[in-house]
Amino acid sequence: MDTAKNELFETFPFFKLTPDLVCIANKEGFFEQVNHAVIEKLEYTEAELFANPISTFIHPDDKELTSSERKKLINGNPLVNFQNRYITKSEKIIWLDWTSIYFPDQQRVFAIAKDVTSRKEIEMEIEEDYRKYKNLATNFKSRIEKDRKYFAGELHEELEQLESVVKRDVDWINSQMPEMSDLLK
Repeated sequence: MDTAKNELFETFPFFKLTPDLVCIANKEGFFEQVNHAVIEKLEYTEAELFANPISTFIHPDDKELTSSERKKLINGNPLVNFQNRYITKSEKIIWLDWTSIYFPDQQRVFAIAKDVTSRKEIEMEIEEDYRKYKNLATNFKSRIEKDRKYFAGELHEELEQLESVVKRDVDWINSQMPEMSDLLK
């Protein structure tokens, strides 16, 4: 590690004091400098973080997307508000929201991230509740439609039975009282 990178973190106390995760990575995808927040959130020592590619710490489901975004970053497209999951040393899953810039002349990525795990958990809870309520509403609507068809069928059957009884009664009256006037009939 050269002194210029260390000077950045040493010169500006912001990098040491910020609760945000701040890091410098090389073009090959290894951390070269991290602030204390990175170590604290990922739960690895600085030596462990530097010894492994950054992709080692990324959740398996997010590796492909992260790799794709990293390629865009190296090709000059700043990474803004990119969210992915990391797995900590204690195997907790955390969500990080990254903003990164690649400096081609130094072949270094400067990145800053916020831990958005609690927000993502709330979002996922809301989405799950929405799916549950949507399913309940769909089932409720389906049940109402089924009940409506059932009641319509029952009502139709009742009316047919009533019509049959009335017709039979009228026929019986006509057969028992043939002298009945047309007005009464």
